[in-house]
Amino acid sequence: MIRADRGKEYDRTLIMYYVPGMEGGVDPKWKTGGAWATTHFDPDLKIRILGTTKEEHERLTKEAATPAGGNVIGRWTDNESAFPGVITFLKEGGKVFMTKTYQDGNKGKDEMVVEKVKNQTRYSQKVDSNGDYFIITQSGDLAWGDSDEGIWATSKRIK
Repeated sequence: MIRADRGKEYDRTLIMYYVPGMEGGVDPKWKTGGAWATTHFDPDLKIRILGTTKEEHERLTKEAATPAGGNVIGRWTDNESAFPGVITFLKEGGKVFMTKTYQDGNKGKDEMVVEKVKNQTRYSQKVDSNGDYFIITQSGDLAWGDSDEGIWATSKRIK
């Protein structure tokens, strides 16, 4: 009886669930939590599983361990977005592409625009007009940013 125990009437109640190893907090880009799951009383109960199931986690772990082939710039595990997966940047025919294998096994591929900004190389999706970009950090991780807030998330490099 979480709501009844509050002692005060609220229109909404949000509970965020984390699994070991997750960092808690609210994603400034999307104004949502980086939780594995959430429970909303808004005013009725809504449960959303945001993270991966055991089977999806195993699929992504296998994907991350599979060699990506030649011309790979880098590979990362994406636990930062609403759609977890494995991201790969690669060069093909003089262009840079980002591929992503999602938790359900589906794959996507986007051409990237590469530009130098100050001392950094920024990668942005050719079809994206939101100002979102990626930077490969000195440690090899993939930093996510945008023109409004700068860097707001980081995905770990697959070694």
